[in-house]
Amino acid sequence: MNSTQEQEWVFQTSDNQIIKFKSELINFCDLLQDKDIDEPLPIAIDLPVLNIIKKFCEVHNYEREAIRIKKPIINNKINDNLDQQSVQVLQLSDELFDKVLAASYYLSFDLLRQACLCILACQIYIDDNENDIERARKQYGLAEITPEQENEAITKNRPIFEQLQKQFFEMLNQFEDEQEEKLKQQQMQQ
Repeated sequence: MNSTQEQEWVFQTSDNQIIKFKSELINFCDLLQDKDIDEPLPIAIDLPVLNIIKKFCEVHNYEREAIRIKKPIINNKINDNLDQQSVQVLQLSDELFDKVLAASYYLSFDLLRQACLCILACQIYIDDNENDIERARKQYGLAEITPEQENEAITKNRPIFEQLQKQFFEMLNQFEDEQEEKLKQQQMQQ
């Protein structure tokens, strides 16, 4: 492959539209690793999707380090988990977002794929607080489990619950033993 300095990747869509990317795109897309930058590359991605991918690269100055994604995500707020430039570029209609995500797989553009998946994960994230739990119940049509439903589930799955109960008591006994041992050691040191 020729030197990629000051050259551009040229993509040709199926309807013969052309879009150019900086040579640094090779640092993001594994698909390009064995391709020749001097040849236009036919690609099965629509021009509007390629324009979004190009903007994603440009707002990050084609620098991998500029794309910041929290793993694992820390809450359901996209801005807390993904850099602001990514958030702005990827605020798309559901249809266009789906196409960008699919294109990230097609191009083996891992950071774009991770950014898209981060956005999806934030949408379904449920924090361990009453407000989030209630929001999830409403969003997914979940209701409280009645004592009768709980007993029915336990009866149907008795061997599993018995094993869980056994493991719980073993852990509880181990914890109590450790606490007793710590208490004895503290008393001996006094």
